[in-house]
Amino acid sequence: MHAYRQHVESAVRALLRPDALDHEAVHETRKNLKRARAALGLLRTGLPTANYKSQKHGIRKLASSLAKARDAKVVSDTLEHLLREQHVHVNAGVRGLRQALLNERDRVPDGLSRDLVSLGRDLMRAADGIARSDTNLRPRDLLRGMRRTCRRTGRDMKLASRKRTAATLHRWRRRVQCLKYQLDVLPAGSRLQRRVHRISELLGVDHDLWMLRQAIRKFRRGYPEDSLAGDLDPLARSIRRRRRRLQARAFEIGKDTFGRRARPQP
Repeated sequence: MHAYRQHVESAVRALLRPDALDHEAVHETRKNLKRARAALGLLRTGLPTANYKSQKHGIRKLASSLAKARDAKVVSDTLEHLLREQHVHVNAGVRGLRQALLNERDRVPDGLSRDLVSLGRDLMRAADGIARSDTNLRPRDLLRGMRRTCRRTGRDMKLASRKRTAATLHRWRRRVQCLKYQLDVLPAGSRLQRRVHRISELLGVDHDLWMLRQAIRKFRRGYPEDSLAGDLDPLARSIRRRRRRLQARAFEIGKDTFGRRARPQP
């Protein structure tokens, strides 16, 4: 209960800083919101449904408001990393894409900081109420919550393996992230923790590459007849190859982890 409040407080405190929209500050805020969402999932059985849904909605709304600023930075960084790692030739098309991504990264919507502070304070007041409330949660209830997340993660993995769409992969990735943060409350070093962290890392990179692929498509639409669009073909092929390898490894570890019943131990 108090861990949930601490994660929300850390996120809201970051929003009140003068550099709240700095890219690293946004990154830390979103991480704390993800931890809060994972902790909230463990508290679900001890909270009234209305309270649980209200908090979940508040976290989602705040995280969504931050997503655009963070995603623009991630896509720009992913491009730079890919160019170094895959030795893609930096031609005119790649240079144009790079500049477009930098412009997007540095664009901050008017009034965003004010809106974020308002959302954050609303969420903090609600979290205070939950922290003071009386619940009947016991340690075994938290463990039951983790096991429920494990089962759902396995189901989402099977769906993602069967369909391989952006939506199913994204759903599995979010579930893995939630399980990762829930498992972090246990003593470190378990085999399940290590595997879940590795899957989260692989799916995270895959998602970053997917966002870069979407940015390439958007950029190309601005130059339908231009040679700049064709200049990006080698980069797009490199992204496809890299994503195939990442997904193959994530599913390999995932099937070994969730193919049988994964059970967090106290």
